[in-house]
Amino acid sequence: MRKLLSTLLLTLCAIHLSAQTNAVIFVDKDGNEIGDGTTITVNTPTTDDFGITIIPSGIYVKNTMSDDTGIHINYNIQTLENGSLQICFPMTCVSNNASGAFKTDNGMMTGNETRDLQTEWLPDTYGKCTVNYQIELMKQTSVFPPKYESIGMGPKITINYVYSDPAGINDINGDSKATIMARYDTSGRRLTDACRGLNIVKTSDGKVIKQIVR
Repeated sequence: MRKLLSTLLLTLCAIHLSAQTNAVIFVDKDGNEIGDGTTITVNTPTTDDFGITIIPSGIYVKNTMSDDTGIHINYNIQTLENGSLQICFPMTCVSNNASGAFKTDNGMMTGNETRDLQTEWLPDTYGKCTVNYQIELMKQTSVFPPKYESIGMGPKITINYVYSDPAGINDINGDSKATIMARYDTSGRRLTDACRGLNIVKTSDGKVIKQIVR
């Protein structure tokens, strides 16, 4: 009987932990959830106040729980053909100019808070940057000094940043042989042109790509 109760308690704890780690999610600017394992392509450059070209991710992190939670982001830069990747989350800004595995500082998110991931590629020239991002939930064990321990891993997404020659604007993958065949919004409605938010793009090489347009 004692063994059965122990097993039930462990099972309940595992269910609670799973629910908690899946309660902090990635979303787009409109609050639409971006599912675990999703790959997104972003290829719309903009210029910051200093005249520097950046390609922002357009991704946010949402705490769907009513309780506050500790958090940091693990990110793996798989490809960085030039320039640097910057991330400012939860508070501190970090810049990396080489591939590798990194993580942000720990911080707190309040209940039901949505916060900009604030990550972007700053290219020096045309090219690509591919990054995996994964949420890790943390429990704060001490306030002064701040200390945290891991609760578990949350959702993971991949972002392909592409900075291409405007002359090849249809080439969202950097492959001149691939062109856009169709574009849809998140409800499946076919679009005649790119719209702000998450677009589903089908290309001539048979790929289906999720693209964020700012």
